[in-house]
Amino acid sequence: MPPLHVETPRTKVRTQGGRIVIERSGEVLARIALNEIDEVSLSAGVEVTGDALRRLLRSKIAVSWTTRNGVCLGRLGPVGEARWRRIVAQHALWSDPARRVVAARSLMTELHEATVGLVAAHRANHPSAELKQLHARLREFEPRIETALSIDTLRGVEGRMAAIYWQAFSCMLRGEFDFEQRTRRPPQCAVSALLSYGYALLANEVTGRIAASGYDPALGFYHVLRPGRPALALDLMEPWRRRIIDRLVLRSVNLRNYGAEDFRRAPAGSGVWLTTEAAHRYRQLYDQFMTRTKGCKSCLRERISRRIQTDLRRLYKEPNEHKEEPTLEPLSESLLHDAPQTTRADRLRHTVLETASSTGQDCLRSD
Repeated sequence: MPPLHVETPRTKVRTQGGRIVIERSGEVLARIALNEIDEVSLSAGVEVTGDALRRLLRSKIAVSWTTRNGVCLGRLGPVGEARWRRIVAQHALWSDPARRVVAARSLMTELHEATVGLVAAHRANHPSAELKQLHARLREFEPRIETALSIDTLRGVEGRMAAIYWQAFSCMLRGEFDFEQRTRRPPQCAVSALLSYGYALLANEVTGRIAASGYDPALGFYHVLRPGRPALALDLMEPWRRRIIDRLVLRSVNLRNYGAEDFRRAPAGSGVWLTTEAAHRYRQLYDQFMTRTKGCKSCLRERISRRIQTDLRRLYKEPNEHKEEPTLEPLSESLLHDAPQTTRADRLRHTVLETASSTGQDCLRSD
């Protein structure tokens, strides 16, 4: 089930019967059945009643609070989410350097495959001598990953691979935006802003799945541990950055779904960010992409959730409660390549109340 995102400032979230009610200035914007969601995400300026929190927790629905740029500030989940045996297993892995290297090497191998695969897929439709050369250089990293003997070595390989990948990414862009290098915290260009916002959405989703499984999202095995950082979520989502967000951004930029008017530059060099309307439109594209079932029995969100469960069991030696180990369905190339899109005309027709009343699922942020 998809999370519910409530983003419009000065809105109020309450419950009535078996539904969540979202209202603003006494006007009801949306009603959503509790059995249709598994998490509620609240952005800046959104109020939630105490009764609503209690009802959500009783219904095993977690609540998270995010900034306007999509970064998760905190999360409230039902009692029993964190299971001590699983937390102990996480600490055991973190304390064992040899096991951590094995896990990290497997992670970097999958990231490498996703990176090379994305560039190869683009080359098939848009041949380029420069991209061919960069693709060949990316493929050379496979043996370096396989022979790495420490986490620091793997991080060094990842950094060098990323430098070449972002050169290739720049070659794959055909829109109006310049992209010389990947910047973050804060992003300094429009393309980096799109990437950062997408990564934040994906990280929030993976964090929720990990916490709901009884593990601590902050205790990973590859990323450096820092206060407030969901290291385990960042670990597990690495390959999905390429498979989901980078593909979505490439397609959106190349189809010119975003223009200069969709971004704002913060004062004093504080970065480039999506406007309120553009951020909401991005989230819609992301949710459409994650819920597509083209060529598959289940949507991408469901398959990622199952994959996370499998990865957690394998990482922490957790015996499967079922007789057979769940298997991940092969990724459909059509599902990944045909990312959803909107047109400039769609943007001009878009308004706060139209979106809220027509979808009944989430509310638009506005300044």
